[in-house]
Amino acid sequence: MHILLFPQRPFPCDHAMLESVYTRLLPRRGHQITWIMRRGGPEHSASPVAWNESRAYLIPAEPNGHRFRTLGVGSRIARSIQLAEAVNRAHRVDLIQVRNELSSGWVARYLRRKWRVPFVFQLSFPVLDAETDGRGMRDPAGAGRPMLAMKRRAQLDLVRKADRVLAISDEMKTRLVETGVPESRVLTIPMGVDTSMQPEAYDPSIVRDLLGLGEAPAVLYFGALDRIRRLEFLLEVMRSVRTSVRDARLILLGSASNDGDVEWLRNEIGARRLEGAVILAGRVPRSRVPLYLTASSLSVSPIPPIPLYLASSPTKVLESLGMGVPVVANDEIPEQRRTIAESGGGICVPYQADAFAAAICHFLTNRDLAKEAGRRGQEYVLANRSYASLSELLEREYMKLIKNSGGPTQ
Repeated sequence: MHILLFPQRPFPCDHAMLESVYTRLLPRRGHQITWIMRRGGPEHSASPVAWNESRAYLIPAEPNGHRFRTLGVGSRIARSIQLAEAVNRAHRVDLIQVRNELSSGWVARYLRRKWRVPFVFQLSFPVLDAETDGRGMRDPAGAGRPMLAMKRRAQLDLVRKADRVLAISDEMKTRLVETGVPESRVLTIPMGVDTSMQPEAYDPSIVRDLLGLGEAPAVLYFGALDRIRRLEFLLEVMRSVRTSVRDARLILLGSASNDGDVEWLRNEIGARRLEGAVILAGRVPRSRVPLYLTASSLSVSPIPPIPLYLASSPTKVLESLGMGVPVVANDEIPEQRRTIAESGGGICVPYQADAFAAAICHFLTNRDLAKEAGRRGQEYVLANRSYASLSELLEREYMKLIKNSGGPTQ
């Protein structure tokens, strides 16, 4: 089958599932994947470009400024249709999939009617909720709320009319069904793990020497450092941890969309006199994250229990367990709680600093217990959450949709 994908993210993209499933595993199963996506920078001027074992057609990003951005969206829609038509003429498309984005969804719906092929909408994150949730609000004065309400209605319309909706978690599936999407048309496709990454392939001394850890036990947080992530919570946790494990270190691996958020975090670290205990390691390519995991005693996943995150899929938990590293996480996130409970790969506690600190100290002072939790967690995710098994599930679902629409085109 030939799948045309609109991924929302610009090229180049190191998103784990997009790269693993769609640019490698599905092509290796004999399917053609074509992308239409925004160009990430001037250095990527060629189009089309090879993206692992798939092909991407690139279109310019929208210019800055509200007025110019609006014009840019219109231009992108027109260019997307033009490219899609050319792709379809060269090799007939069997299925169209959009990830999160409204404008690409409109393109897909238009092409679906014209080509008579299935349309799949993947909702991997409640993007529109991020515009209104506390410190994540883009327009706290509320001037943009009428426009936001229009976007919500447009997204709901797209989701309800898609032939299949891919939800990132069972919690998100429940939300979608509550809005009127037939349950039979919603499929949960959570995040998974890349089983090609094995702990024995990575030398922990590389990162330990780089960060000057010596023999100190290390706790790893990896992910976004944006202020909405409330990482001051984790700083309070580490202050408590160090009263029992005095040489413990916290590694913060990642970046923020706003440089000011990183500076704010640096100031928070200084205000708590944790400069020697907390390491801002910056952002690294996804391929280097396993190096930091193997150098750590455990990882932590403190996800603020706000509506924006309740439907999330715990990517970092799975990646940690996949490398045999135990996890301490909060149990207010349903998918996170279920994963750790089923795997035995960590400890889930309430989103409270003292509870987090106690769980971390439990692993740091019981190394054999931590090692056993890591082993169980790794066995679980390799058996249940590999990207290979998710690829097979998606393949079956896509083929069923195509068969119901008349079968693969030639």
